[in-house]
Amino acid sequence: MTESIITAIMIISFLIVLSHQYLSLTYVDDMSLKGYKILRDECQSESFRDMVYGDDFTGILTSITVPGYYYNVSICDYSGRCDGFDPANTNSTVWGASHILSGTGKYEPRILRLYIWR
Repeated sequence: MTESIITAIMIISFLIVLSHQYLSLTYVDDMSLKGYKILRDECQSESFRDMVYGDDFTGILTSITVPGYYYNVSICDYSGRCDGFDPANTNSTVWGASHILSGTGKYEPRILRLYIWR
């Protein structure tokens, strides 16, 4: 009888230790996905799209918030020429998200890139 109690205690202790290790894993935000969702939601607004086509970086950065992180944007035309932030200037891991806007009234694509880092 005592052997079965000791065995049960050992099994329960093992399960508690195992579940504690599983539950204590740190959750890492998927910042690229979060960045994409931010851009997707913001680009629904006509005024935000106008800021992108007007190269209004201040307005764009004011509209976007990523609490707890640094962030910046660049705007690229379809040929690949980009204005704005260059992620090569950071010394940390940078997450990126892109959203393509087709144009306002005519086909004039722009790629809005959001860079997020700590």
